[in-house]
Amino acid sequence: PKPTKKKTQVYVVTIHRKTEFGVEKSTYPYWSWKPCITCQHERPPRVHHCHVCRTCILKRDHHCFFTGTCIGLNNQRHFVVFVWWTAIATTFSLVHGIAYCYWYFLADSWCMDVILPVTVFRCIMGYDVSYFKCLLVAIGYSLLWFCPICWKFVFDQFYTISNGITTFELGNEIKVVNTNSCRRNIRGVFGNYWIINFIIPLHLIFKPHDSGVYWHGVSA
Repeated sequence: PKPTKKKTQVYVVTIHRKTEFGVEKSTYPYWSWKPCITCQHERPPRVHHCHVCRTCILKRDHHCFFTGTCIGLNNQRHFVVFVWWTAIATTFSLVHGIAYCYWYFLADSWCMDVILPVTVFRCIMGYDVSYFKCLLVAIGYSLLWFCPICWKFVFDQFYTISNGITTFELGNEIKVVNTNSCRRNIRGVFGNYWIINFIIPLHLIFKPHDSGVYWHGVSA
């Protein structure tokens, strides 16, 4: 199933039935139970089928290719903690990497060696550029790429969680009315004492308040 048009909040599910008029189409509002053609069962609101994972995901947020799985009701808290500490780690590494480059790398290197294609070319051609320097430059560029991406994930996740919406709904511009408080929305994902989750995993003790099937205070 797919949305017919953004902001319509309507999914058109095509069910192949032999009728005298051809293919029969059934229309379901976004905030309703609807059938999954692939899994052959009814889905509650916010459940979407992932063609990569080949299953339906409760409160599907998005498919993460870095972790190789869908982010949904049961693992969103782990994903947020993961990207948070990854953002901290990449920022720490990037700051120290820039300091190392300024104080040590450039002390005995040409200034153009910080440009990765130049570094690789000079290393292959036998100039005074070691494989270790190529590796350092490559790591530096990867940090420059990963660091802002991780922080974007952090801010996107905190924005969607605090507002009680999903990345799927935000990306498809589906209007969701959430009358719950910000604290309730956060507990819906992390459970009680949510901030401790960033230090100690407490998913077995404090379950998410969201059920994934019934959504109190949320409608579309």
